[in-house]
Amino acid sequence: MIEELQRLAMFVGDLNSSLDFAPKLPFDEVVPGDTWERTVSYQPQKMKSGKTVNQRLDYTFTFDGVKQWKGIDIHQITATLNLDTDAAPWLNELYGVSDRESDLAKMPLTMDAKIIFRLDMKTGLTLSAFAESKGGWEVFLKLDVQKSVAVQKIKGRTSLKLKKGTAE
Repeated sequence: MIEELQRLAMFVGDLNSSLDFAPKLPFDEVVPGDTWERTVSYQPQKMKSGKTVNQRLDYTFTFDGVKQWKGIDIHQITATLNLDTDAAPWLNELYGVSDRESDLAKMPLTMDAKIIFRLDMKTGLTLSAFAESKGGWEVFLKLDVQKSVAVQKIKGRTSLKLKKGTAE
């Protein structure tokens, strides 16, 4: 779970969770403001019922429309990912320990990521992409729920661009 969060933050990993060379586009035509989702991972998340289970973690893509970039018109798509959950109930259940019996008070997991894709108007090729992420996790024990016993803060930033002459 932690390793997957780190991979997501750094935009590395398998083809489903790393920074792709192009956004996954929907099959239907889109207009500015339209959104669609793509699953990139699974993380413990609280359901409406209150139970914590491993659920899909999705990027939400938004078609921003035609924008200006370096003096040319491009199609811009922005992808965002948000995770804000407590993994403690899921971990307790995984190890067969009730919340009451466990020494683990809470384990917040957070991740916010954003990718901006700039696509060529004619070919649809990705001219550039810029991605940033911020997140982390902490472990709090019942002994002192105000002070974490382990912390990891994660920040990621990456970019890509099409080299001149490679799209021909």
